[in-house]
Amino acid sequence: MNRNGKVQVAIVGLGFGAEFIPIYQYHTDAELYAICQRNERSLNKIGDQFNVNRRFTRFDDLLSIKELDAIHINTPVGLHAEMSIAALNAGKHCACTESISTSSCATGYISQPTLLTRSKMSIRSPGSSHRCCK
Repeated sequence: MNRNGKVQVAIVGLGFGAEFIPIYQYHTDAELYAICQRNERSLNKIGDQFNVNRRFTRFDDLLSIKELDAIHINTPVGLHAEMSIAALNAGKHCACTESISTSSCATGYISQPTLLTRSKMSIRSPGSSHRCCK
């Protein structure tokens, strides 16, 4: 959390994920810390549009940022499990807007880092209720 007690959040994947930028920018308990997109041109266009200064093209670069509390993942579903596990192992809280995985096997691996790091994983899938692993 920053000095004002707000959760520092990074959004990864800015296709659909860009829609969440204003939500974090205006949230009373959160602050948009950074955005991340592999395509630098797209990253800069969206960063300029929403006036976001901290921009990353590599997801792994976010994991070592001490000030960052949480990562909101909006990449293709096939990357969600791997990225979520990496974020949780780095001690970051993690949220996915879509399914965590297309395989129940990969989904099972999520509970282990949440227990070891005490980070939380939140998943919101279309047509389903909110789920949170603790």
